[in-house]
This record gives sequence, structure tokens and C-alpha cells, in this order.
Amino acid sequence: MAKTPADTKKDKKTPPAAPDAPAPPAKPTLATSLVWAMAGTLWVLVVAAAVSHDPKDAPNCVDLPPNAHPNNWIGIVGAWISSELILMFGAFGLSIMLLGGSAYLILRACGKKLDHPLVRGGGLLVLAVSVGTALHAAYPSKDLGHPEKPGGMLGFFLSAQLQSQFNLTGTLIVMALTAFVGALLATEEGVFALAGWLKRAAIKAVAAAMPEKKDPAQDGGAGEPQPDGAKAGQEPAPKEPAAQAKQPWLRWPAFMMKDPAPAAPAEPKTPLIPAGILVPPPTPPPAGT
Repeated sequence: MAKTPADTKKDKKTPPAAPDAPAPPAKPTLATSLVWAMAGTLWVLVVAAAVSHDPKDAPNCVDLPPNAHPNNWIGIVGAWISSELILMFGAFGLSIMLLGGSAYLILRACGKKLDHPLVRGGGLLVLAVSVGTALHAAYPSKDLGHPEKPGGMLGFFLSAQLQSQFNLTGTLIVMALTAFVGALLATEEGVFALAGWLKRAAIKAVAAAMPEKKDPAQDGGAGEPQPDGAKAGQEPAPKEPAAQAKQPWLRWPAFMMKDPAPAAPAEPKTPLIPAGILVPPPTPPPAGT
């Protein structure tokens, strides 16, 4: 079937795509954009409520006297949300969760898509709970009115259960391992990047602490004194061993210090018995044959 002029124009306007070219990223739909906008707005509200937390705000005021009007930036709703989150995870654990979630939303807003978001979120939760438990085990709260400090109710419960089985040292070791696993799940490449940065920093610190050795070849030989009798353009005399320099009577004799004379080429040896004596020459054949 012959191509029409319209088909020819379409072919010229849309060149064929390369077979190995990556597919263009799909544009987000309107519903997806609205969901992400709502999630980002709610997250900003939670972060603002946690940052402006006041323990004297109602309805869950833990310090007296209570404030007549909540000082929280998000009002009474923000005061309730912040108090419940801090009561459950503690201030340090909640800070880790808020920082991790904010970093994820910022990366998504910049166009970077992270794989396995549920696994990363679970790792962030494990990291936050592990840090809260370790802090509560190392620094238990002495305030009877706030037994959940500083690791929240989860840290308080896990610390009590682990210390009954492993004591303080074992609890800290278990929580350190659990926090490492959580950080590995949450950041993946970030843990190895941090380890590489710490390694390079340690190498630089050790190199800076060690004295720098000067190379005489780079200084033009100025750093090393020239031996006696050496002039410019001449090779210096060979150095003597340290024992000979201190004790002259240990010097080697002169004939042992000289290079041996080259050996003369070997002359061809003449055989003692001439050829033909032991082996008789071949007899010629008789005539007439």
C-alpha cells in the first residue's frame, strides 16, 4: 500500500526511537500528585507539632501548672500528637523517625525514587526503637512521674525485659547490633558510605600525625652532606660500613677491595693422540671390481 503525503510527514516528524534507549519516566497522575501533596502537608504538621512540644500543654500535660492556652504551633491537636509520639518513642527515637521521613520526602520531591520504601520505613522504625531502648538502659529515668524517659514506653518495656536476661552490658550490645541492622535497612548505601568516610578520615589523621620524611632527590641533595673529595659531576666514594668507620683497624685489605681482573679467554686444547692412530683409515676396494 502506497504511503500518502500525510504519512510521509508523520514519519519525518517522529523519527524512530533507538532500541536500547531507556523509556521516558511516566508522568504522575493527578490523583498521585494530590496524595503526595496531602502526605507532605500532614508530615509538615507533625514535624511542627513535635518541634514546638511543650509538656505543660493540655490535654496530656505532664508538668504543672498547665498552660491556659497551648503553646504548640499546631494548637491543641499538635499538643496531643506530639505528647503521644514522645510518650511512645521518646524524644530521641521520634527525632530519628522525623529526620528519616523528612529526608525521604525531600528526595522524592527532587525526583529521586527510592526502592523498597516499606523496608526502609521498617528499618527506620527499628533504628529509632533500638536507640531509645539503649538510652533508657544506659540512663534510666529517676523521675517516678516520667518512667518512660528517655526512650519512651517502648524503650522502657524492652529495656526492662532485656536487662532481666542479659544485664546492662548484654542489652547495650544487642541494641547496638539491632541499630546497625535498622540503619542498614533504612539507608543501605549510606552505612557503607559513612564507613568509607570514617576510614578515609582515620587514614588522613594518621598521616598528619606521622612526621613527614624529606626525599634528598627532591631537595637537590641539599639535605644530605656530601662526602669528602666529592665534586659536582663526580660520583661520591663508596661508603664504608659503620663498624669500619668507627674502628679503622677493621678496614679491609686493599687487594680485597679491588675488582678482580677479567679472566683470559681459554685456548683450545690439542688432543694428546692424533686422529687416525686408534681408528685405521678405510681400505680402498680392490682393483677390477
